[in-house]
Amino acid sequence: MVDIRTTEIGGIWAEGAIDPPSSPIGETTYADSTIEESDIVEGWPYNKIVDSSKFNEVFRRITTLMTLLESHGVLPYSSLTDYPVGGWCLGTDGVLYYCIVANGPSTATKNPISTSGYWEAYSKNSQFASGTTMIFGQNSAPTGWTRKSDWTDNSMLVFSASGTPESGGSASPKSAHFHSTAGHVLIINELPPHEHYVKEGNKIAGGSEPETLVSGDDYTNSTAFYSTTTSVGGGAAHGHGNT
Repeated sequence: MVDIRTTEIGGIWAEGAIDPPSSPIGETTYADSTIEESDIVEGWPYNKIVDSSKFNEVFRRITTLMTLLESHGVLPYSSLTDYPVGGWCLGTDGVLYYCIVANGPSTATKNPISTSGYWEAYSKNSQFASGTTMIFGQNSAPTGWTRKSDWTDNSMLVFSASGTPESGGSASPKSAHFHSTAGHVLIINELPPHEHYVKEGNKIAGGSEPETLVSGDDYTNSTAFYSTTTSVGGGAAHGHGNT
């Protein structure tokens, strides 16, 4: 559990202070805005007495940045900052930007709202790039998303541990459905190789030659006489249309 914060910044240090005049007035708060960044980086030597205006300016900058960070969660873009890949900043358009190519004064200063290829806009309503398509379980699109009306009931979301699919709308993708297969007439090359038997006549009992059937002849004990055709059929593959 996160502890409740009890310490506040309390305001920007020396926020209303002005640069000291040529003849400063005692007991007046000043802040020297002309202090150099090199002075801040170097720091003050041990036992050095520092003008309060310089001290005030350093604290004014620190507390100003802390206030901005507390208000926005991320600092506004600065041309004096080197941003690594993965760095964040707030543009003057109020949009959060994610650094995709390192930039800054040591390489190339690239303002996120005036240059492309270095920053990617980030929607405060989504962690996904613009144009991402996803399936949600609710009936209405979340804030920052748009429903694809041309995909109605064309997708399915499975969220049950048992794998049971669920869907909204008047027609469900899990509803009963069927497939119809179109008929296909086989051609000779698609038939399996085969022969046909053709009856040529009957053998009279005890005879050896086929006889022409004549009305009145007794063929009770006769035997049928057959011949075969040439084998046909290529056994080729074939397909059926499906809907």
